[in-house]
Amino acid sequence: MGGDYRPFKITAELADGRVATTDGHLPIDSIMSYAWMKLNKPEELYTNNPDAMTIEEMIRPDLPLELRERDGEWYWSASFAVYEDREEWLAYWHKRFDKEFEKYLGGRKKTFSPQSGKYKSYRMPLPGDLTERIAWYCYGNPKETLQLLIDASITHIGKKRSQGFGLIKKWAVEEIDTDYCTFGPEHELMRSILPLYDSDVKSFVIRNCGIRPPYWHKDNNFRCMVPIRQGVKQNGN
Repeated sequence: MGGDYRPFKITAELADGRVATTDGHLPIDSIMSYAWMKLNKPEELYTNNPDAMTIEEMIRPDLPLELRERDGEWYWSASFAVYEDREEWLAYWHKRFDKEFEKYLGGRKKTFSPQSGKYKSYRMPLPGDLTERIAWYCYGNPKETLQLLIDASITHIGKKRSQGFGLIKKWAVEEIDTDYCTFGPEHELMRSILPLYDSDVKSFVIRNCGIRPPYWHKDNNFRCMVPIRQGVKQNGN
């Protein structure tokens, strides 16, 4: 996509405030990459197995964000999620096979085991956050970013979207004066980056983390500085 890059902030207003996420990062460049693939390469979105592909073999979306580089590795100029007045919650999802339907399994007389196999029962924790709004700081083209999210009908974010979590009521984009996609107004870390040494960066830990979409892929994971989860909105005007 074209240039005309500048610092801006994306805001997602949530319908009921519930978003399912284990780490609270919700990287916007990952959401935008999904949107770009949905619009431009829908046949590649679900058919290929990214686990079996290297980073060189994967399609790199043409996002309206500036590409940056550190120590030979590239990443998009976009922060992780920044919350307003966040609270954490924990729910559970369940899977259980009703024994009364055992007679319909077919073939020779079959039984099921709730402890293992295809019909194993599950009670899985689902952590999440409760907030009215989530923001991200970026450097790129704000108008094209908003259009990408709208054109691709990005209506939910986070995990378990099919169950209604992460429902977006409204997307908004506004230009700001300062670039906060990597470091915040108090020099706090805003996204994962390869380590900086002898720096005065605040609010981070060192651990393995992705630096670009898909964040879970082994070729995108490095020993990184990772921001500590923040519960209060950062000022970015």
